[in-house]
Amino acid sequence: TVLALQPNIIPVLYNRAFTYQTAGDLDTAIKLYKEIIATDPTYEPAHLALGFAYITQGNFDLGWDQHERYLKQSGKNADKLRTLLHEGTVAYKKILLRPEGGLGDTLHFIRYAKRLKQMGADVIVACQKPLIPLLSRCTYIDQLIPCNTPNASPEHDADATLMSLPAVFYDDETSAPDQVPYLFADPEL
Repeated sequence: TVLALQPNIIPVLYNRAFTYQTAGDLDTAIKLYKEIIATDPTYEPAHLALGFAYITQGNFDLGWDQHERYLKQSGKNADKLRTLLHEGTVAYKKILLRPEGGLGDTLHFIRYAKRLKQMGADVIVACQKPLIPLLSRCTYIDQLIPCNTPNASPEHDADATLMSLPAVFYDDETSAPDQVPYLFADPEL
């Protein structure tokens, strides 16, 4: 009804596109997101959702390009880390990883800390206080500190939010870390 009365209200159009995306009609959602962006190029939710729709569709190149735009706009692009990775000079560098979402997001994306450690980086993780006992078992984290404390930003060469790392690494379904980090001392647990 709202669309019939006011067909150009951007948030309403966005909700319509998001509904199509949620229902699995990615082609229609992508078409609508593009129409929104053509109407209002500054409407950031449509840019971000378009990136996620492409990624869900399996079009990682377009998805990460769109997502990178969002990361730059929000100051989360991790440019220094991208440079180190591109140059192959991440070894022996101190990389600070910070949470972006909730506890579950931190647990899901902490697997990238292991990848950085395997590349030779010194991995520092600032995380939510309740996760410190659990993440302290991760041998690939060199330093673990509670976020939102005075020393939550120690000296480092590059930093990134945990949730930006799939875009920083430009991962797809074949290259993303597929193992949940080993967090328990006893393999039987």
